[in-house]
This record gives sequence, structure tokens and C-alpha cells, in this order.
Amino acid sequence: MHEDFPPGTFVEIRRNQVVTYGVILQLQIMDARQHAMTLTYTGEVWPHLTTDITYSIPSFVSQDLIYRSGTSYEAANVAETVARLNVVEQIRTFARRHERHFMTMGKDITKLYEAVRHPDPDCWADVTTPEATRHLDVRKPPPILTLFSVHSHMMSRPLYFVADPRNHKSTHRFSVRPLSHVQTIIQVNDWVRSYDPALQSFLQKARNVITRARQIRQKFSQGEPRQAQTSFEPWSSTDLVIIRYLQHSLRTTRTTQEDPYETALPNIAKRLGLYSEEIVNPGLTHTMLCELGVLSPWDDVVMRTPELRLDLLPPSMSNETQTLTALVENNMGSPGLPVSSSMKTKLVELHLDGSTELHPGDPYETIRHDFGDLPVYVVDDLGAHELDDGLSIEDVPGEQGSYWVHIHVADPTTIIPPGHVLDLRARSRATTLYSAHRTWPMLPPALTQPLFSLGSKASGETQPVLTFSVKLNDAGDFLDYKVRAGLVRNFHIIQYDMVDQLLGLESIVRSYPLGGPRLQESQKAPLTPAFLPDLQKLYELAHKVSTRAVLEKSILFFGFPSAEVNFETPAPSNSTLPAEPVLWKGYPSMIFYVEQPHETSNTSRRIVADFMKLACRVASRFCLDRGIPALRRASAPLHAADGKGMEDILRLRSPLGHVDPIECLKRNVFAPPGEPTLEPLEHWSLGIPHGEGYCRVTSPLRRYSDLLMHWQIKHELLPVSKRTAPGPLFPEEYLKPVMFRLFDKEKAVQLASILYRKHWTIACISRHIQNLRLEHGSDFNCFPDLMAQVIGPVGFDTRNVTGQVPVMIRHLGVRGLVKGVDQKSPLPVGTMLPVKVTETHLGLAPMIILSLR
Repeated sequence: MHEDFPPGTFVEIRRNQVVTYGVILQLQIMDARQHAMTLTYTGEVWPHLTTDITYSIPSFVSQDLIYRSGTSYEAANVAETVARLNVVEQIRTFARRHERHFMTMGKDITKLYEAVRHPDPDCWADVTTPEATRHLDVRKPPPILTLFSVHSHMMSRPLYFVADPRNHKSTHRFSVRPLSHVQTIIQVNDWVRSYDPALQSFLQKARNVITRARQIRQKFSQGEPRQAQTSFEPWSSTDLVIIRYLQHSLRTTRTTQEDPYETALPNIAKRLGLYSEEIVNPGLTHTMLCELGVLSPWDDVVMRTPELRLDLLPPSMSNETQTLTALVENNMGSPGLPVSSSMKTKLVELHLDGSTELHPGDPYETIRHDFGDLPVYVVDDLGAHELDDGLSIEDVPGEQGSYWVHIHVADPTTIIPPGHVLDLRARSRATTLYSAHRTWPMLPPALTQPLFSLGSKASGETQPVLTFSVKLNDAGDFLDYKVRAGLVRNFHIIQYDMVDQLLGLESIVRSYPLGGPRLQESQKAPLTPAFLPDLQKLYELAHKVSTRAVLEKSILFFGFPSAEVNFETPAPSNSTLPAEPVLWKGYPSMIFYVEQPHETSNTSRRIVADFMKLACRVASRFCLDRGIPALRRASAPLHAADGKGMEDILRLRSPLGHVDPIECLKRNVFAPPGEPTLEPLEHWSLGIPHGEGYCRVTSPLRRYSDLLMHWQIKHELLPVSKRTAPGPLFPEEYLKPVMFRLFDKEKAVQLASILYRKHWTIACISRHIQNLRLEHGSDFNCFPDLMAQVIGPVGFDTRNVTGQVPVMIRHLGVRGLVKGVDQKSPLPVGTMLPVKVTETHLGLAPMIILSLR
């Protein structure tokens, strides 16, 4: 089992703003999630999710004492009672020492905010507990009591410090609230307490705007989006303070800390008298801002969360985008020349204090292998822009039945040196972020699209690549590898659907349960292309590699159908805070579809994915053989409550390794999270053994860890006389903190992407229901045969005092919550329930609420 918190670890538990301390007795899997059994300082044993942990101290008590304490709720005998009393006394002693130490830190700790906040009063900053502690105690390492006291200080001051809502127990990271936000919260709270005339004036204006917005939406809900003609007076300066307060409140929160918005925000909503919801959450606040004409009705609430630090202005209005585009164009037009002083000033204002000179020539030119006219097959979705990998295949001379498969990867490090402002910006972003509205690229499109996206140059022109070659035989055996800086020129850009047609493979299974527009189809494949034999052989080899991995390494895949949303055309928006309300008619046309998991189908996507995995294995082997540190990913094997559960699951796999996720849930199968590492550890879910490792290198245009590893590998490929450092370019002590920071940022982006998809899929379903009920009446059942499948245990809804159970609605590709069930009735995982949609919640906690039909 993957264990972040082995028994004997001291933990701080925060749940619904209740704080307690304890020591973990045991970890166990319940309902396919990791739980801890913790002995608290009161002597009680609490079962809780490990996500409730906000601070930990490993090896707080000895393993012998933990063993003697037992793991049940009640001590089984006198020996266990004595051992538990000993543990409790150690917890209480530490708590008393912590309290005394906290008091001795006095005024110094109250000055922490000023020391760590961003100098720009409108910008967020980040600080970890160890980083904050260094402002108070320069000892290395600082004492545990000091670290814990600083953590407690920041947790108890949410007006200034916001704990990482996703993974604070591991990152120990706080977002430091901008000074202007702090001042706005204080100001609005004061106005609400005194019912200040400034608040009264805003409420009166807001009621008029919201009422008008609802009238327009009722009358003009369909058609192309366009601004409505209205005549509202401009917002006053005090109105804008309250509006900014509402905007600032749009962020992901957890009950581990108090929310400084939770007092005034519900008060404002209640005094408006236009919202019936008892609980004001970010979804309702976002609706309020849309109806106030501050945001467009299709504004993307998820991308507004400050954790992402996204520039929300359109590229044409973005100072950052325009400055970096100009920098690239100046460098490309006059390589080697210094940038102007005005450009340097703009970069400093953007907090990009790095080198501004790109490589005037290719520093790797002398070591590049020219692949000549060898065809390079770039396979991607229709409309993809960042084409960063392609495949080639050739026979091995004199070895019948053996082949070199070359995975060519775009090579932006050809001109971007480490330490350049583009490097700093890419590192802070960590990855390209995609939404149906727009894309936030990691590297400027002015650089990547004309120079490095594969096939972007004129036909026959060479492009630099970093090539990972793997030697395979007809049986799919991994025989050898090569890593080279290369040159390629003969590109064939084709879509996945086209390859599926040519090879007679299955296509991705999609359904359109709401009707409406459909995805644009790829053009039909030519009947007998010259490159068909190459694609056929690539498919055969990939199929051999993947099926052997399933059989020999016991890997499996599981996933539910998932709903996706695409906007047919870009939607207009209120780019900045408007001086007066801006209301809209119509709504953008959206494509809603449900897609089956890719692993269930034998498609060309699997071919590409399998060879990308091989490239990452080659990269890890190269670094191992050369003795240079590398950023890797690892994952432990799946874990079931008992061994028989895993045996059953492995028997249920399809030939492609797919298992219905319901079968995994029934057997309480737990998938340990992937983790970053510098060691060549096992990556179980990809079938990669311990000792080989997995190093991602195939997406340097959109993932910073891959870009970093390109620099590391290419430095090693250079002759010793041309290297800029005697050892590896990035030593282990440099890579380790970068690795964790990138991992945390990537997980934040991943979570935002999940929330984004869920928000918009539910928004589509909600609009579909509204439109049908406008046509057929408010009682119309839009999904008369809707079924949902139970995926978890029956719980208790304290607000409505009734039972509730999580479900999967396969037909719509979304999860939901069925309320009103009998809490005592047995509803095993997998039970099918006839349901109807009763509510849809949007925003940062999107959810479909259902009831039994």
C-alpha cells in the first residue's frame, strides 16, 4: 500500500473547522479511499480520510509502542490500554510545548504577512511553511516546534494566508492574499456590519440590473451571443469595491480554514432578496456576477481561481502575451542583439527577471543525425496546434524481423537556453492549460507554431528534433535504444480517425444524448496511401508491446464514460471589469458528447500512446546508463481489501486490459496516486518495472518537466569540450525541489481541468432541461428512462435530514448524487436506480442532484 503516513506519525486533523491532534495507528482502504485510524489526544480513535490531515510529523512514537497499542476502536486488553495512555501523554506533552512556544514567538510572528506578501498589492504570492519559518528562525533545519507554530499561525489567519486546498498535507503551501484583497474584505465587512449607505446604494442598483438580466435571458435565451442594448448608470467607486469583493471570493475552499467571505457574502445575497438558496457558494456568486453584467453568462468560473494564476485578458489585450510575442519576434529578427530598455522594463513588471537572448544558432548542430527523407507520421486530433511528436519506422539492415521505431519530439531547446525569460515563464506555468473557451500555452505560439510544431515549416524544410529510438522485433521485445538530436523533413500529418479508417480499427465510441451539433469529422483517408505498410507495422508492434504488458505485468485500465463539451465558435466576453453593467442575449452553441474510455477500444490513439511510453522508458534508461539525475514518475500497484479481490479483477480484464470500474469498486480496489521521483521506481499502471523508471520527454511544447529533461539529455549528448558544466547540467539538489513544485502545479491544473469539464457538462445538461421545459412546461421529464448506478456507500445529508448515495449516470457521462434514499436500505455498489434530475449546481462544486422516480 502507498503510505504517506505510516503508523506512528503525529497528525493534525482539520475537519469542518474542528482541529485535533493524534497519532496514526493504522491505514486502511474503505470505499476505495485511503483512511487512517488515529488515536487522538482525548484517547478516542477516529477513522478519517487522509485528506483531513493538514500537518504531520513522522516517527513521532516508536513502532513498538504503536504495535502494542492495537488498531481497534477500543483497547482489547490492559496492555493496549497502557500503550495508548503512553501515546496520548506524548501527544499532550507536545501540544503543551507547542502552545508555550507559540506564545514566545509573540510579535515577530504577527509581522509575517508583511514579510511574505507580494510587493504588488494586487498580486498573490506563495509561501511554504519552511520558507515562512526562515523569516523568523534562521537555524537549518528549523526546530519542529517552530515549524508547527508557523503553520498554526497561518492556518488561523485565513484573511492573510490560504492553505493549499488540494494537497496542503504534502506541499505545506499557503497562498498569500494580496494586500488590496485584504483591504477590500475588511472594508466590505465593515459596510455590511453597519449597513452603510454605500451598501444600500449598491443593493438598489443591483436589484434593477439582475431583474433586467433575467427578463432578457427569458426572452432571448437562444441564438448567437450578442450584447443587449441597456441604459444603466455607471458603477460608482463604492459599487466597484463590492463587485471586486464578489469577484475575489471565487476560489476553491475547504473547511480546514474559516472563509473570510462567509459572513458578508451571504448577507449581501440575502439583502438583495432575489436568491432563494440558503447556502451561498462560488457557483451562486458567479451567477450573481453574471446577472450583474460584470461577467458574461458563459464566463469560465474555474479558470478564475487564483491558484491557477491565469491571465484572463484576451491575447490581443494581454500585456504579458504582447510583450513575450514582441520579445520572440525581436530575437528572431535580430538574433544576438540585446533587447531595448523599454522591453526590459516590461519584463521586470511581469516579474520575469531572466536572460533575454535566444541562441543565435543551433548549439547542437554538430551532433545532429539527419534522418533524410524517412517519413515522419504526426498523428493527432483535427485542429490540434501543438504537434510535438511523430513516428518513423525502418528495418534493421541484416536483421530480418527487427525494426527501429523512432519517436521524434519537437526541440524548442534548440534556441531557448536555461534561464531565459521564456524558461522562467514556462516553469511558473508548468503546463499548457486547455479549455473549450481558449488555450493558455506554456510557450508563446509566436515561437512554437512557426518553428517547432512538427510539420509547421514549408514542405521539405528540416526541423530539429530530439529522437528516442527503440529497437523491437516482431514479438515486441525491447532489444536496444538510441537517443540523438536529429533533423527530419518528410512529414505526414494525419488524424487519428483517418488512421483508424486505413487500418480498419475501431473508432472512439461517442454518443450525443442531448442531440444538437456534432464534432467535425476528419477528412476521409486516401484508399491506398504509400505509407500504409509503415502504419500497419507500427500498429502490429504497438499491439504486441501493449498486449504483452497486460499479460506479463498484470496491468489494467478502468474508467467510466465521460462527458465532454466543445464550443463551436469562440464566445465573446467581458474581458475587464466594465464601468457599467453589460448584459447579453443568446448563448454560444456547444457540442455535448459522451466518450467511452480510450482503453476499451483498439484505436490509433493506443498506437501513439504506446510508443510515447516507450520513448519515456528510453529516456529513463539513457539517464541511468549515463549516471545523470532525471525527473521520473512512479506508481505503486493497485491494492484491494484482500488478495482475492485483485485476483478476481485480473481475471475480469478484457484482452486490452480494461475492467468495468464497478467491479473495482465492489472489491474496494484502491489506486495509489502517482508520485514524482528521481529514482527509477516502478510505474505499475504503465507496466514499467522497478529499476527502469519512466521519464516524460514527449511534450516539451506543453509540459515543463519534458522541456527540462531535453536540456539535461542534450547536455549529456554534447562532447565534453562543448558542455557548459562538468557534470550534469541540472544536479540532483537542483532537480528535487523543482520536481515537487512542478508536480504540485500540474496537479492543480489537472484538478481545474476536471472541475472545468464537470461544470460545463452540467451547464449543458441544465440548459437542455431549461429549454425543454420552456417548450413543454415546468413539469416535463427530460430524461424519462434515466438510470443511475450506485458507486459508493449511502451517506447522510445533514441539511435535508435524509439519506444520499453517489451514482454514475453512464448515459450522460457524469456522476451525481441521489437524495431522499433510505439511509438504512441496502444499496450495494452496482445497483441500478431509476432517477430524475431535480437540481443542477454549477461553479467550483458542480453536481447533479437526482431523486428516485
